[in-house]
Amino acid sequence: MAIKSAADLIVLLCYAKGNSGKQNEEIYGITRMEKLMYLLLREGGFESILSKEINYEAYDFGPYSSEVYDLLESLKGMAIVEVRKQKITNIKEIVDVYYAEAKGQIEEIAEKRMEIYSLTTDRGFRVAKMLLEGTLLGDFQRIEGIKKKYNHISLDDLLRHVYTNYPESAKKSKIIEKILGVVGFGKTPDLKPFEREEDT
Repeated sequence: MAIKSAADLIVLLCYAKGNSGKQNEEIYGITRMEKLMYLLLREGGFESILSKEINYEAYDFGPYSSEVYDLLESLKGMAIVEVRKQKITNIKEIVDVYYAEAKGQIEEIAEKRMEIYSLTTDRGFRVAKMLLEGTLLGDFQRIEGIKKKYNHISLDDLLRHVYTNYPESAKKSKIIEKILGVVGFGKTPDLKPFEREEDT
């Protein structure tokens, strides 16, 4: 059985191992979560199944879906996804830094807390395992492949990958010049879109 809903996709994305090899590897920040879900649709092959349920639009920081945000809130309310807040230790992990630098407000940004997403170890894990029993192995392998490839790279590099490969999603970005055109914001990663096994 294939993935049935966007909520299923979020739960399995959270549950999947990342580059660290750890199950339920945390996802740092809503911007990263939004972009990982976007890449699951575009590169993971889930767009045809979920295009009516998740709508992405070009927005301030690239592709954004209010549905993803709303689903995360619902899953949090059901004690499936947990969100912990942590003081920002790497200022480059939030897109607000670009605005703060321009206004000389880095200190204020440094005091912010980032939301970090994972599954709850009780209910969240039970739901994920139940979903896995009914999910095609290839579907979960694609989810895990996207997470392993993109969850550990810097947010700059993740945005650069999305903006470069899906320029239509970046047409309203307020930070596109910072991400694609300024020296010193990280080098362009040598990342090709994730390839599904059936594509190779």
